Amino acid sequence: MLFWLIIAGLTLVVVLVLVLPVIGVARRNMGRSHILLLSLLTLGLPLTVLLLYQHWGDYDRVQRAQLVRQRITQVKKEIAQTGSRQALISQFKAHLKENGKSAKGWYLLGKLQLSDEKIQDAMASLKKAHELEPKNREYTIAYFRTLIHDKQHLPTKARQILESLHKENPNQPELLELLGIDAYNTKAYPKAIAYWEQLLSFYPADSPAGKQLLQLIADAQTRRMAQH
Repeated sequence: MLFWLIIAGLTLVVVLVLVLPVIGVARRNMGRSHILLLSLLTLGLPLTVLLLYQHWGDYDRVQRAQLVRQRITQVKKEIAQTGSRQALISQFKAHLKENGKSAKGWYLLGKLQLSDEKIQDAMASLKKAHELEPKNREYTIAYFRTLIHDKQHLPTKARQILESLHKENPNQPELLELLGIDAYNTKAYPKAIAYWEQLLSFYPADSPAGKQLLQLIADAQTRRMAQH
């Protein structure tokens, strides 16, 4: 409100200081129609500015309001997803208190905990799934992946299990990936290169995964040469 009073006052000053003297001069030199036109143009200028300001100001407020609404919607969605995940985790925990021998239940709980970035909890759950069904390749790989994430390399027994699985199925990408990471982290660079080169056949060289693998292979080759 104060802003508009200031604008009105400034408009009045413009009329008194600029318009009236101009009209006085114009009266002596122009006809009545020219004087009227000049008056309308002079008075119309501040009014036009006011209208444009109001339009742009309203547009800016609308844009800010839309951004705020979008952010609120996004936050609500994130809260809902987190809440749903937490609810599922709680349900699985309650289920496993009565059905602790369910390898599938421990596996699903571990995957949920991973998605919630609770690595230690996920490792414990996936370990139980692996111990209950040690021959289930899916449970084994999921558990060993958390071991590498936590310890940067596999315990000897876990490495032997993965190598055995690789001999049985030499073209499984997840096994090649884990064995390559483990070999790299233990400075067994020739093995890492061999695993990753085999894994590269599953991805186009110009794909994001392919490019990342090529970088890893190049890095492992550099480190291998530095060893000699």
